[in-house]
Amino acid sequence: MTSTVVSFFSPSPSASRRAQELLATICKLEKVNLKSFDHDGDKLNSAFQSFLPMLSNSWDSVALKCKSSGTMVHFLSSSDTKDNVAQRNAFALLGITNATMAESNQASVQSFRDLLASNVEKRSSSIKLKNSLGSLGADEMLRDISNGSLPLLSLAEQKATEGDATKEAPPSGLKEVVVPFFDYAEYADGSTILSRLSKAQRPAVGVYRLGQRSIRVRPLPTASEDRSLPPPSLVFHCNDLEEVDATKEGAKTGKIGFGGNRTGQLMVQHEDLLGLDIRFCSSEKVVSAFDEAQESLLAGSLDELQSTNTLLAGGEKSKDDDRIGVADCWIEVRANLKSPSGFLRRPGRSSSTQKPNASPINTPDS
Repeated sequence: MTSTVVSFFSPSPSASRRAQELLATICKLEKVNLKSFDHDGDKLNSAFQSFLPMLSNSWDSVALKCKSSGTMVHFLSSSDTKDNVAQRNAFALLGITNATMAESNQASVQSFRDLLASNVEKRSSSIKLKNSLGSLGADEMLRDISNGSLPLLSLAEQKATEGDATKEAPPSGLKEVVVPFFDYAEYADGSTILSRLSKAQRPAVGVYRLGQRSIRVRPLPTASEDRSLPPPSLVFHCNDLEEVDATKEGAKTGKIGFGGNRTGQLMVQHEDLLGLDIRFCSSEKVVSAFDEAQESLLAGSLDELQSTNTLLAGGEKSKDDDRIGVADCWIEVRANLKSPSGFLRRPGRSSSTQKPNASPINTPDS
């Protein structure tokens, strides 16, 4: 049997540990104690060594584990990144890989680090430069892997079957990872995320299960005009949404997908989880539909053209907008000149951006 390691790029080691504390408290994940990865036996650290100590770089790993599925959530960050620099970046998905249940937690994380090292060692100089400038993100780490920040995938082959969604047993803990991707994105070998997942079991259309006890992966394509990727989602199962209490940790919660007889999901946002969409779901049924948050709806728009009241949460007072009533006919032209990517054809472009979920939750119940 196999387990799954879901790895994220983290802004800094301290950001990884704050996220670890929050996910352990709110999502009931188990902290994993990892030994340090020395330079001699670790390919990732070895790839970033230099004869000049000031040009060397090492990588820090922090992990948690879901008790029911054995899935690990792994945060990888540059050990040299300081918090004042890390504030410019957000968490971003790096990869989804399989590990055997017999492997130790340390070995599972080590396998991902070695796999990543084999894909980024040619760009070690560029990555070190980006890190020194405070502009290192997952897009730079994944540049040689795909042309659209697709996550690194290394999955065991399975027999593809169409499952009955109504018979899917509800796993406790982490049950689904939602992976947004640009519609033009493909890997270096010409494959796509959908083709690579095609051999996995399918409990519902567009949903792939990575093993009998493992999590599901839901690839979520963007619209052709979208300029940015919404954050990836981690969906946890709970028997009752009312049992989720994240406010003690300073988090904001909001409902999404509720209406009529349909029970939706509970979204949880925290400033220390920037770039992660954490959700809780009480449904026992796997469905093809997924309720996208505001970041997805605004992914094709320019931030400068949005009113300051666009993302106000329900009940908040309206805010003043200096642009209203000034008769500025050129505001849209200037905004498009600053972000001209919308005038270019999507296919073949290699630059991509993940928009962090920095906006307040505004999800009406209806």
